[in-house]
Amino acid sequence: SFEFGTIFTVIYDGRVIASLGDVIVVTVNYRLGALSFLYGGSEDAPGNQGLYDQILALKWVQENIGAFGGDPKQVTLFGESAGSMSVGALVLSPLTKGLFHRAITQSGAPNSYLGSEKKELSYPKTESLAEKLGCNGTERAAILKCLRAASVERILHQSKGSIANGEAFIPIWGTDLMPLRPVEALKTGKVNDVDLMFGTTRNEGSAFVAKILPLLNPDTTGKDLHIAQVKSMIKLMFLMFSEPHYAEVVEYYTKELNESDKTAL
Repeated sequence: SFEFGTIFTVIYDGRVIASLGDVIVVTVNYRLGALSFLYGGSEDAPGNQGLYDQILALKWVQENIGAFGGDPKQVTLFGESAGSMSVGALVLSPLTKGLFHRAITQSGAPNSYLGSEKKELSYPKTESLAEKLGCNGTERAAILKCLRAASVERILHQSKGSIANGEAFIPIWGTDLMPLRPVEALKTGKVNDVDLMFGTTRNEGSAFVAKILPLLNPDTTGKDLHIAQVKSMIKLMFLMFSEPHYAEVVEYYTKELNESDKTAL
């Protein structure tokens, strides 16, 4: 979600992929949250800092991967969730031409709810964070100066719950990095000419459910769940991502259950 995560976890251990094929795996950390995607409406706060981090990494690969036995002309960029949204954004960016040759997007796209937004929608989030940090005033330069003086700890603390509040900092378009709205870029063909594979990651939703709705895990709560509770929780998950079409999903997973039956699931 562009909010948390690190390459130093077992699920992103590149050694697994490298051991299965004749490939060199490069994993990249990039800035997150307000430290990564805050848009200040000026050249020195252009937003998309996290994507610029990734572009720098791709340039490093081009310049150095040969020393590790790699081929700079055979670079495949891939990612999952926010990583997939990032890959999509870099496919659309004119700043990445020639930096990679194939792309794989897994469960995420730049035209999704958290994938990107126009910069005009991003700046009010900056103002909201500034207000929480006590940065008063309307001048953008003054607000940015105050924000830069705030500690990382305070910024992170005030950013808690930003996704649920609709104030998450995410990639923006209408900038040098991503000039066009993703859908328009695809329609006009103004994208990088690379091979593309895209799809979803099996059972990925289970990780969200376990983290956001621990009540659904009877192993940890010791509680039984009824049909009505499950329906409500599915609805909650969808509303969190601003997706109104949850009724079909609720019906799909509960259609074989008896609504009047109070037996725990």
